Amino acid sequence: MNQGNVKIGAGRVVAAVVLGALLALISPLLLLVELFMPVAVVLLPSVALVALYRWAGRGPALATAVMMVASAALLTGNTFMLIALAMMVLPPLLVLRMQDRPFFEQLRFSIAAFGVGMLVAAAALFFRFGGNMIERVFGQFPEMVRALPEEYIVPMLESMSSLLGRTVTVDGFYEIYDSMIKELIPVYQMLLPQRLFSGVLISALLCAWLSNRMRARRGEAAPGSYAPLREWALPASTTGGLLLLLVASWVLDLIGVTGAETAYYAAYGIASVAFGVQALGSAARRLRMTSMRPGGQHAALIAIAVVGTLLLPDALMVYGGASAILGSRGALRQRAENRNDDGRFGGGE
Repeated sequence: MNQGNVKIGAGRVVAAVVLGALLALISPLLLLVELFMPVAVVLLPSVALVALYRWAGRGPALATAVMMVASAALLTGNTFMLIALAMMVLPPLLVLRMQDRPFFEQLRFSIAAFGVGMLVAAAALFFRFGGNMIERVFGQFPEMVRALPEEYIVPMLESMSSLLGRTVTVDGFYEIYDSMIKELIPVYQMLLPQRLFSGVLISALLCAWLSNRMRARRGEAAPGSYAPLREWALPASTTGGLLLLLVASWVLDLIGVTGAETAYYAAYGIASVAFGVQALGSAARRLRMTSMRPGGQHAALIAIAVVGTLLLPDALMVYGGASAILGSRGALRQRAENRNDDGRFGGGE
């Protein structure tokens, strides 16, 4: 992992170490907050770690990684330290080592690295809490929150006070938090796998994209190591596998197999991210064909991503699925081109 010929000044290194220390302090709380938001659990500390490396170099990034692990150990205990190491720290560091490989190979490696990290984290939770992991893990959260310094709680107290229209004390916050945990356990037993799978997939894509995007902007990227979003498209085999997974989990849920509903939501979460990215790639290609300036194209693409993700996620997924099957780079076109290349249909030998 090198930074090419870029010289990094001492001021930037010092600033990066300070930012890294702040990131290490907030990363455990950030993960806990994300777990209680109705969105995919994107591993933002991992993305920040990649950005820090590309901005300030290997030294500050590795120092930040060590501080993140130490912070998780001090604030949440050894089990969650292992989870932080496996899920948030090691995967982005491994992805950075792939920087000169072809871009889509890096994407696949990133997905695999974050996937393995999640499996290691799940195994750590299983050995620590046993089979009913979600109920037992969530049962630990009140104790973990009480162990945090009160300075961490103050911003949430202010938000809750304005939301509820009354002053919320620290003890009042703990009571609200405890009751919320009890109500959320059955919901999370069904939906948390979906949010974790989709969040880990988004994290993997963001880390690989951001790393190579920052290198490309500085002219450091090796040939083929970066591809803009307009060049992204799902392989036909991936599209077929996602559709098969969705249908199979839906059928199992329909006939009442135990746990099938959770499996369906998890499959749906993965497919929604994959087809959502396909939709954005298609939109980027269409914007590229217009007379709009690059800045306008980027703004339009961001608007599509925000509106599609927050307001119309199902529509974004349906459009992406249609593009993955029928589009100019969809599965049917890929199959036809492969057959032509093999000489089995017109255009061969």
